[in-house]
Parts: sequence; structure tokens; C-alpha cells
Amino acid sequence: MRKLSILTCLVLLASPLGLTPANAANAATPKLGGACSKVGSFGDTPNIRYVCVKIGGKLVWQQWNKPSSNNNSANQSSATTSQSGTPTASKAPIPITLPIAKSSDANAITFENVLTRISDIPNAVFNKEEALIAASTLQVIPHDIFIAPALQSTVTVKSVSEMVDRSIKYYSGFRQGTYFAVYVYNNASIAWAKKQYNSVAATRKYSAVKNYHDRGAQDIEAACNGGDCNGNNAGMISGTNEGYLNITVDNANHPFIESGSIAHEYGHIVQSTQWDGTKYDNLNDIKNKTYPGWLFMGGINQPAWTICTGTLEGYMQSRSQQGFNLRRSGLKNLTAQGITNYLLYSSTTESIDVNGKKISKSVLPPNPIFEIGNSTGGLATEVLVAIGGPQAVMALHALMANGDSMDVAFMKVYSTPWPEAAKIIGQVIAAEYAQTPPSP
Repeated sequence: MRKLSILTCLVLLASPLGLTPANAANAATPKLGGACSKVGSFGDTPNIRYVCVKIGGKLVWQQWNKPSSNNNSANQSSATTSQSGTPTASKAPIPITLPIAKSSDANAITFENVLTRISDIPNAVFNKEEALIAASTLQVIPHDIFIAPALQSTVTVKSVSEMVDRSIKYYSGFRQGTYFAVYVYNNASIAWAKKQYNSVAATRKYSAVKNYHDRGAQDIEAACNGGDCNGNNAGMISGTNEGYLNITVDNANHPFIESGSIAHEYGHIVQSTQWDGTKYDNLNDIKNKTYPGWLFMGGINQPAWTICTGTLEGYMQSRSQQGFNLRRSGLKNLTAQGITNYLLYSSTTESIDVNGKKISKSVLPPNPIFEIGNSTGGLATEVLVAIGGPQAVMALHALMANGDSMDVAFMKVYSTPWPEAAKIIGQVIAAEYAQTPPSP
């Protein structure tokens, strides 16, 4: 893999599931990226249907997304189908065995020893995440990349595609939607980006989708608040399993401090696609009420430190810039108790104040505490990856989308009560902040 430079990262910051018997020619239990023998044949597991496809001269299993009758992927459903053809409940697939097994490696980082292994966490996490990307087969997900003409001398489709591909591989085995578009632009090309979005919307017939309402063009402009393009966003097309990533190239006055915008925003798409978007017209509200605020932001921002760079040096630089930046949140209490409170009280009904005390207020904007999701939430995610691996964190998302609370999901994944784990993670982050005070 071509290593991505930090500069590139900063600039770019740049299924329906059938339960029918498997084809006899593919009797072995299929797995994503595994070898198969006949193109077009199907293989089934209890939760996922696979189809045999040819990629790079090899026959491999890929997750099957059944086309709708009118070939408009915006209307595709990821509901499971029984042998009688009757739609049944759909659940987000989880590609790992739960609970995660305790490692027999004497050097493994665990909840029991993590407080004595704090300095080992970054290296362990980078290696685990790079290993996952290297081992994963690239899932074929239709997408388009649009780069404003004025930016094409510095931002290339190749560089964007590399980060998109690494993002897709990172989330391999989890539901990832049926189509997405990436728009890369600056303040001078907002009108161009809106035109591209409207063209995609017309081609994919979004206006004909049940429950559809258009927010994509508004989000393109929102990413350049008042002409200051120092933000990015992503969203799903209401009534579909299709999404968009709006990636802005900042002006010279505000150089990016958020590394890996493409990986970050794609992570938000994956969070959303743990539900079947064709069945909801208020998916954003459901997602906001389901995921803790620290996990909603940190759970996808931390992986971007690896996805964007591909080197330990790059990871450490992104981690330093992101994990140790309180982003003008005003948070004063950086003790273990204050950080633990943030992890425990991070929802649409409760949060903490700048002194780390629990309050009855949503963690979402305009609450300034929301801003530490990328940093403190990212470091919390890093601890969980060090202990259970990157797919364990994503399994939390899938389980909560399937109806579990955070407490129940966490126990299913880590076999440890969430309040106990939050206390340990709070101690880890407090120690890190004491050694390297974060910027305010």
C-alpha cells in the first residue's frame, strides 16, 4: 500500500439477507473475502447471504445486496427474507464471535492491566487496525467521487479513492449501505458541489423514494459556515440506504486539525447503515438517541488516525492533534472522575458541565461538551480497540442498532459491566492528560 502522508490527510480532511440453502458447489460456510468456486452462486450464514463474485482474477464471497424490482438502489431493502418470501426482521450483522475471547498472549492489554500499559496503547492499536485493513477484502460498494475542477491539481481521485477503500476495508463484515457519493470542494465551488449533488439525486431518482426529504444540498453549504470551509459532514438520503460525504478543503486561515475527514465521515455513514434506512424517515433522531455522544464521534474519529495515514508516525501525529485537543469545549475537570462522568452521561437527555458534573442536558450541539467527542471520545475508543480489537467497537454500534442498550451491548462484547470499564478508561485518559495537557 502506498503510505499516505500527513499532509495529504490534513488537506483532504481531507442487504437483504436470504435464508435459503447454499449452492451445492459452495457447501463450505462462506465468509467475506473467502474463496468460492462459481460466479453468481450464493452461500448463507445465519445472518448474512453472500454471493460469489470475481475480483482481481479471484472468485471470492461478497455480501449480497438484492436489487429492487425497478433497479433503483435507493429503494433497496436490507430486511431479511424467509424461504417463503415473507419479509422478516433485519438485524445488523456482526462478523466476530461475541463475547470477544480473552487473549492467551502474555503481552495482551486487558482491563486488568491497562493502567500499567498506557504507553503501549497507541502502538498496539495502530498494529491491530492496520492488520484488519490488510486482512480484509475490499467489498464492492458503488460510489462516485466528485472533485471541484479548481482543486484537481492538488486533490486527486486516486488519493481520495485510497482513503475510501481503506475505510470500506476497515468496516468489512458490517453493513455499509448500497451507494454513496463523495464531494470535495471549497467555498468558491459550493454552487458546483450542489449541482453535482442535484445531478446524482436526479439520476438515482431520490425524489420518488417514500419518506424522501432533501437535505444533501443544504449540508454542502453548511460545511462552509459563513464562507469558512473548516468542517465536513455526511448524511443518508431519507428512505434509502444511500449516503453522501461532503469534504471541504479549508482556506489558509484555518488549517485542518482534524485528520482523516473522509474516513471520519464515512464512519458516520456506516453508523447509520446499521439500520435499514428504507424503513425510517427519522433515522438521524434514532441514531442520536441510540449512540452515546462520545462513541458517536470518537468511535469513528479514532479509526481515522490509522485509515488516513498508514504509518505509526502518522498515527501518532494525528492522535496528538486530535486526542489532546479539547476544541474550545471549556472542560475544566480532567480528573478520572470527570472523564468517567463524561463517558457515562453522554446522551440526548444527560451530559456533564465544564466541571465534570452530571446535568440534565443533551450532549449534542449547542452543548460545547459535544466537541470533546473527537478527542476524549477518540482516546476512549483507542483503549477499547487495544483491549478488544477494532471490530469489537463496531460491534457495539451494531448491537445498539439491533435494540440493545449500551450497558447490555457492552457486556455482550467485553464481558465487563460498562460502568466498571468507564471508570478504568477514565483513569487511563486522566493519566494521559496529566502527562500531556491537552490544548483548550
